[in-house]
Amino acid sequence: MTVKELIEIIDSDEFTGDSIYTDDEFSINSIYYRNGEVILQSNEIDSECELDVSFISHCLNYFDYDDEICFMICDEDNDFWFYDITSHYIDGEGDIRLNLSSRD
Repeated sequence: MTVKELIEIIDSDEFTGDSIYTDDEFSINSIYYRNGEVILQSNEIDSECELDVSFISHCLNYFDYDDEICFMICDEDNDFWFYDITSHYIDGEGDIRLNLSSRD
């Protein structure tokens, strides 16, 4: 998924919620650029700090629209894993759900 694709999903009429989650219920706690791609990070160490979609959308506008986006999950032991975003859907609450594929 590219920055442009995620912005289009956020701006679509289908999206009526206020959050982005993975299909496994991980939320986004930070967003940054690393090694040529935009990282959406879920951090179990500080899961109280969920970013809302308006802030995520604002941040996305600072990246190149063609940049790829991936998802990173960081656990309480500070171990982390990267995932590709393979697809998305809008759930019953109107929120965006991202489907992930593990990078091996």
